[in-house]
Amino acid sequence: EQIFGFPRREAISRNLSELAFSPEDAARGRGQIELAWSGEPQIFEWQCRHFETGRPMPCEVYARHVILPETEIVCVSVRDVTVAKKNEQTLREAIEEVRVAKESAEEATRAKSEFLARMSHEIRTPMNAILGISYIAARDCPDPGQRTGFRRIHRAAENLLRIINDILDFSKLEAGKVSIEKIPFNVAALATAVSDVASVRCAGKDVRFVVEPARDLPE
Repeated sequence: EQIFGFPRREAISRNLSELAFSPEDAARGRGQIELAWSGEPQIFEWQCRHFETGRPMPCEVYARHVILPETEIVCVSVRDVTVAKKNEQTLREAIEEVRVAKESAEEATRAKSEFLARMSHEIRTPMNAILGISYIAARDCPDPGQRTGFRRIHRAAENLLRIINDILDFSKLEAGKVSIEKIPFNVAALATAVSDVASVRCAGKDVRFVVEPARDLPE
């Protein structure tokens, strides 16, 4: 009464095929029940019909051969799974949305990584020119003050190139391809490099920036 929409008195002697939504569904249900009669219990999905509205109604059917004292029957139970099917469809749609969003995010990451790699390459070319020219100028310039300035330009260019490499490493990090280096470095030299960058920014301001490494600082 609740599932199919007709009183139980009308269910007596009603042909099971009448519950099906279409002749094809009726034949399929009949075949499954015959399998239950002659073999193992059957569990299958069946497209049924609601008698009041005529709408299709997905059902889960369990059919089992039962031997009674005076006869043998196939006992069939039917469960309306419309809500479960809707939930499954909603879940499938949600999973598909997540998949599409994941692919879009991965594509955006790939595009960003390619852009960073390309830009890093384009920036390196003029940076190498600055490094080469400043190195030659610092080596050959006769004026001590100018030599110091060229050395600072060279160190600043090296620092900028290192930053560019770090940007490229960041794109590698997102792709899971970064490698960690563990190498010795000169602490005083690093402090001096930082000082060169900071002192340029302090120029023209009432700020004195001084680096004083400890005498016992190991190289």
